[in-house]
Amino acid sequence: MVRLLVRLVVFLGATALGLIIAGVLVDGLSVGWRGFVIAVVIIAVLQSVLAAWFTKIARAKAPVLTGAAGLLSTFVGLLVATLLVEDLRVDGVSAWFLATVVTWLGT
Repeated sequence: MVRLLVRLVVFLGATALGLIIAGVLVDGLSVGWRGFVIAVVIIAVLQSVLAAWFTKIARAKAPVLTGAAGLLSTFVGLLVATLLVEDLRVDGVSAWFLATVVTWLGT
């Protein structure tokens, strides 16, 4: 149980760090502090659930795409978070791409 809680705290921290770095480096990404915590939780939860699911599908259907599961789950997490959190905005295709990559690298 303690191990699970430590992993959860580390993953949430890594997601928060990735989103902060993306907020600083990516021009089209804006993150307000009010919705930051909610956005981090949404992204982290979706990323952890979807990465496993995407990896399972990729292994069965297209093993070459297994490495893309993390990027895809990060993108979906950002997309859902932007739809649910008013303080998180991503404007432009390049901002979406860079925000996804930077946030994924942070995690």
